[in-house]
Amino acid sequence: MMMSMQIRYDNKPGYAGYQPVYLFDRWTDFGMITKSLVEDETDVPGEAAIYCAQCHNLITAQNNAVERAGQHIHTFANPAGISFTIGCFTRARCLYAGEPSLEWTWFPPYAWQYALCSDCQTHLGWVYQATGKADTFYGLILTRLISDQLHT
Repeated sequence: MMMSMQIRYDNKPGYAGYQPVYLFDRWTDFGMITKSLVEDETDVPGEAAIYCAQCHNLITAQNNAVERAGQHIHTFANPAGISFTIGCFTRARCLYAGEPSLEWTWFPPYAWQYALCSDCQTHLGWVYQATGKADTFYGLILTRLISDQLHT
């Protein structure tokens, strides 16, 4: 459950725009939001858009799908035994929460952080960043996203 703290928005993204949103002193169940990112160059054809299932905020597009470890869709279990089916994407409109960690990473040598919806802060998956270089992708939980083309 999210702790109730004051959130200050310098720019709140609209559904049609790609303005960055900045959060300060925001804590979630996943830790402090350490970085906010709203991609500003995502080209999203209407029929290929992918949204947060909770609030319908635009998250990414099918044309941002990417293969990692030889495939786009993966099923993994976390240390608690909870299984997740994720899709890998090069871009996403997500907030990052928690400190980057290599512990229990599903994609070594990528460190992970929680990826949250940039609007409602629902946990959508994880952002993976290669250690020592600028290589980032998102592993998004497919059941927490909606799109006509998502599972094809």
